[in-house]
Amino acid sequence: MRAIIKKLSRQEGLTQEEYHKLMEYITQLETRSVSSYQLFRHRYGPVLYEQYSTYLPEFEYTIGDVVSLLAREPELLILARQRPLQWQYFPPPYQPFLRACSEREAEGRLFYQIIDEMAGAAEKLPELPHPRDGQVVMLFEDNNPYKEPGLKAHFDRLSCFSFVTRLQSIRYLTIHKAKQDRVEVVAEDRLGGIFTNKQKSIYYYIYLTESSPVKARESCSLINLALYGLPGGQ
Repeated sequence: MRAIIKKLSRQEGLTQEEYHKLMEYITQLETRSVSSYQLFRHRYGPVLYEQYSTYLPEFEYTIGDVVSLLAREPELLILARQRPLQWQYFPPPYQPFLRACSEREAEGRLFYQIIDEMAGAAEKLPELPHPRDGQVVMLFEDNNPYKEPGLKAHFDRLSCFSFVTRLQSIRYLTIHKAKQDRVEVVAEDRLGGIFTNKQKSIYYYIYLTESSPVKARESCSLINLALYGLPGGQ
């Protein structure tokens, strides 16, 4: 692993096998040592994102998890919209992320943008599909989650939204790469998304827990806003 990390430090290209081993190593760090994972993320997270479109989350629970919590417990919305953010009154697993949002200007600005736009003047969250049972199913080309650098990490981010049941890569955009990654509604129970790394753009499906045109639109808007900062899900 040292040789792979040295190549990463020098920003030398990793083979598919090396990238796969590195992702497995990072997963082990997440489960075995939070402090080691945070140190690795601080040192190498920017390089992984720039070179391999691989996002390493700082916290176990992020904005997708918080929105899912608010959908289940809407009485917490008033706390989420207060300034300063009342992070200490949320369940413990959510507090590290929310505390960071309360203490860091950039994170706090994005958090309030997402929550305020979602809730709007009605002071309530949009109608989202019900939470799933169990884990998200992820399907990749050739059953290889690391064939396309960054795609597995992107699917991990999407799995934070409790209304997502399955994620499946479908095809490559063969003519040219997309100018803007985004999500769109393709059916009452399904969204379509575009993920781009340095080499190519990949089209994938996001399956929802319910079949509803209204809830599909709301889910689409939320993901676009949370991941890409696109107001109104545009």
